[in-house]
Amino acid sequence: MSEGSELSERTPPDESNRTAALLGLYLVSFTNALGSQTLVTLIPEYAVLFQASPYWIGAFTTAFALAGTVIVLPVGWLSDRVGKATVLRWGLAVSIVSYILFLFAHDEVTFAVGRVIQGIGITSGAMTSLALVGEIAGEGERGRMIGTFNSIRNMSGAIGAAAAGWMLGQFGILAPNVVLIIVSITALFLVSRSRHMDSFDVARARGFPLTLLARSTAIQAMAAFRVLYGFGVVMTRTFVPIYVGITLGLGPLYVGLVISAEQTVNMLFQRFTGSLSDRFGRFPMVTLGGCLYAVGLVILTTQRTPYALIAANGFLGLADAIREPASMAAFADEGQKTGSVGSAFAIRQILWRPSMVLAPMMGGAVMAALGVRSVFYLALAFTIAGVLGVRLVLTLRGTSDGVRQATSQH
Repeated sequence: MSEGSELSERTPPDESNRTAALLGLYLVSFTNALGSQTLVTLIPEYAVLFQASPYWIGAFTTAFALAGTVIVLPVGWLSDRVGKATVLRWGLAVSIVSYILFLFAHDEVTFAVGRVIQGIGITSGAMTSLALVGEIAGEGERGRMIGTFNSIRNMSGAIGAAAAGWMLGQFGILAPNVVLIIVSITALFLVSRSRHMDSFDVARARGFPLTLLARSTAIQAMAAFRVLYGFGVVMTRTFVPIYVGITLGLGPLYVGLVISAEQTVNMLFQRFTGSLSDRFGRFPMVTLGGCLYAVGLVILTTQRTPYALIAANGFLGLADAIREPASMAAFADEGQKTGSVGSAFAIRQILWRPSMVLAPMMGGAVMAALGVRSVFYLALAFTIAGVLGVRLVLTLRGTSDGVRQATSQH
């Protein structure tokens, strides 16, 4: 029995339940991403409707992000104590409450409160559904299953943004929220009726497993990578639209195509690249993805034409598709050993949060002083530092690159 954690094992479920459980989790992934991207699309319309000041427009995004940040560790701990499927269902229910509130939002305050509630619901549902996928999957297939989960999330996000824009123009601001309520209630009903997810939630942590996870070589290596690499990715994603639309003066269509290229390539390749991490190891794929992202940043800063920019940002999507499922699987590998997959993913989320808050502001200051291309050079420096960080930790701890070796030391 591991220090700080006790495992309560139940009889493993029949293998035939795996497909039903995974389909339910993929539905949750679709629903959460649909809600997240739909509201991002609707924020400008709500801002106009309420005649919101720039302060409130920023607060609409900050409220969602801060609520998700505050809830990460408690949700991870709670999901390992009472069951991930239980927390997942409560997360869906909380999201539904937020969508109902958006229907009746009449000023900036009520909308911001709705965003806080939505941040709690979506973060809870997204973390626990991903943790359950990691728990259902065996070590040799975890990367592939997580890659599939991420592909569905990316596809749903693209659908949500496009559909919300279309419904907004055709039916008004209430229609997208009504659709979200219907889709979310359907997902909650289906996963509540199904007990397949509960049957796979076979390990429950007791005590406080975060301290044990923090001593893991794999977690330490991924921490060195994610904290630094996150600044590179968030800066890039924030300032690519500014570079394309403002600095180069290309139209909104090309801005959308450039952004879509990254998401589409990421979606298409994650299942395949996840299976590669099952075969060749988590850290080789994380390192490869980071190196390719650095190459993509160099390419991006030299492009001026629309199609070259689309290709360059698509290349960044490929690099992230290589890195992302391997990264998630590495955390799931560690959490599985102590029955604390939820807590492992909570750590993963927390490591990314500093970049979400600080990178846009840091990039804005650099842009004001040196220009937008300098922001990408700074992002490149953070990306390289992240790759060197993970290699340094693995070298100092004397850990091999192989997935089994790299995830077995504590």
